[in-house]
Amino acid sequence: MSRQLHGLPKPVAFVFSGGVSLGAAQVGMLRAVLEAGIRPDLLVGSSAGALNAAFVAKDISLARVEELARIWQNLKKEDVFGRPTLRRAFHLLFRRISPVSCEAMEQLIAAHAPASYERLQAALVVVATNYFTGQTELFTSGDLRRHLLASTAIPVVFPPVSIGSALYVDGSVSAHVPLLPAPCPQQVPAYDFSHRQELVRMGFDAAAGFLAQTRLSGPGVYGAPHSHGEAP
Repeated sequence: MSRQLHGLPKPVAFVFSGGVSLGAAQVGMLRAVLEAGIRPDLLVGSSAGALNAAFVAKDISLARVEELARIWQNLKKEDVFGRPTLRRAFHLLFRRISPVSCEAMEQLIAAHAPASYERLQAALVVVATNYFTGQTELFTSGDLRRHLLASTAIPVVFPPVSIGSALYVDGSVSAHVPLLPAPCPQQVPAYDFSHRQELVRMGFDAAAGFLAQTRLSGPGVYGAPHSHGEAP
């Protein structure tokens, strides 16, 4: 790691994009960044990234990241989207809002996410999108699990989530932050959960390599161009 990284200007923010199963890559990146001795003051997440950010915000440690890795490695598509049932068929035929209920996602969030924004080890921002206006909404207090459900409500797949007098859908609709340099969705489909362990490893390798080459030039956003392995 570059020695300059020890002098990162404060505050330091970790920003987590959406990506469904590609969120597993963020676990490897978190492992690399924490091993480099970099701790966030702020965590911002959309969709799957919001789930990762909320989980880690409770305890920003390598042990917590390893626990998150185990969750991802055991995660199946059914844990997110539920299993085909007669109830789902009824839901699709008669409600026609979305093909999937949010019940499985609610259970996943309840099992692993903190219940509130209080007593977290870093400030947390959950990003969602207003269903009617398309505007980005930033949640920093209130019902954290409800906000996470809204942030992960993929349009057409899941129904919009009501919060107050508004409806919200996936934060990545209005504010998808590219996960750089992550495995390209052309190489690993976002809805394919069979590459979880590979994504964690690739995320770690990419982040560790990036950190080793980074040179700071003051406050700013540090990233790397997205590529498919071609020469620039």
